[in-house]
Amino acid sequence: MKATTYFKLDKDVDTTESEAVEIPNWARYASVSIPDISAGAVTMKFLPKLGATAALLLPTNNTGWVPVQAAIDSIDVLDEVMPTGDDPRIVIITPFIRGLGEGYIRFTCAGAQGALSLWSVMFSD
Repeated sequence: MKATTYFKLDKDVDTTESEAVEIPNWARYASVSIPDISAGAVTMKFLPKLGATAALLLPTNNTGWVPVQAAIDSIDVLDEVMPTGDDPRIVIITPFIRGLGEGYIRFTCAGAQGALSLWSVMFSD
């Protein structure tokens, strides 16, 4: 099975946080298409599905969202999904979603964005 989810980072709503994307329960592999953004590295956050509400999914709400790290040796150092200056790019995020379970992800840019940007995540089993 394959699916593509389109979402945006709207600087008029939040200058650094994207909209939330649900991780399908069948997804084993994933990649994200990061557009040409204004500034900053891109990292990822996770919100468990249990207890998630529409208000918690808003880009302006940071309650319950947990930064994602891809490896045990990166403790206290947030792994970048995409380093500064590498955009636009398609990035394999399988190591970031593996083992998260049911929930939502969103992407955070280290620098404020000056324009609306359109993103997509491709999931496959």
